[in-house]
Amino acid sequence: MNCEQKKAYRAFLESCVVKQGDEPRAAEMAARLQEKSREMVPDVLCRYRPPSEYAFLDLEKELVTFTHPAAFDDLNDSFPNYSLTGLNDVIESIDNPKTMRVLYESTDFGKLARTLSEMGVKGAEERISELESMSFEEKRQCLLGAAFTARGLAQTEVIPALQGSCRNDYRVMCLTRSSQDEKMWTDYADNHTGFVVVFNSEDIRHCNMYLGCDMGVLLLPVLYDDTPFDADKQLQWGMLSGMGFNIANEDILSNFKAIYRKRTDFEWEDEFRAVLMPSSEEEKQCYVQRTCRPLRVILGNCMRGADRDRCIGAANNLGINWCDE
Repeated sequence: MNCEQKKAYRAFLESCVVKQGDEPRAAEMAARLQEKSREMVPDVLCRYRPPSEYAFLDLEKELVTFTHPAAFDDLNDSFPNYSLTGLNDVIESIDNPKTMRVLYESTDFGKLARTLSEMGVKGAEERISELESMSFEEKRQCLLGAAFTARGLAQTEVIPALQGSCRNDYRVMCLTRSSQDEKMWTDYADNHTGFVVVFNSEDIRHCNMYLGCDMGVLLLPVLYDDTPFDADKQLQWGMLSGMGFNIANEDILSNFKAIYRKRTDFEWEDEFRAVLMPSSEEEKQCYVQRTCRPLRVILGNCMRGADRDRCIGAANNLGINWCDE
């Protein structure tokens, strides 16, 4: 992608916002994302493989493996940016008498008291039990204190924890456009001793079958951009809803969008990412597998002996074409 295309693609991803509980918007966004996938993704994609046992088994069994993003080499890959903007917005709302009243009337103060006590705030339960006799200003100060406590905890503990867990809901398979990229053959196919598996993009989109249902795979190009996506609304919701504030998540796709961003020094890969959500039984697994029949196999020009024979044998057993690089 050139600069203008990257700018437009980032703007599209940033526009993919779904508020918690907005099912019509969620359905609309799912359709838009699939439409964008078919617009931007080539009909055929390639996966470079080393001559390893697990790569051969995937080929022989018509499997594709989706990986937890934490297993990737790039330590900054697919992390969103958790800022305090969302929490600061709530603090500003509490400072405004009109918006503060809405927050006050919808807050579960019993839950807030218990949570603050668990966080080590002394006297929280006693103070909140006295709300009925408090003046409006005292009530405002009570809410303000809770919001400041949430912001402090987010800064010192929650944000670092989220950076480690925010990608747990997704498993990723990395593909690329060309089967003739020298650096890809060198880095990902073990100096031409491995092979390339070629897939139909539509087959990848429909490989996530679970209990007879197509759960879908979203296939999109990677955005090479050194600026992370912002997930401050996710943090705002995670912190305050857990404390008793009646606040919906304003963008449930925050972590999902981040999966499609990588640093610009990886742009040479020309990567397309297939992303799925693992089933409940697979949530703790780093790798999940699905069945997806390849179109053909390309053997590296340094592949020899038993590896070459095994690759050719797998292709013949599957009834698919093979060729040399």
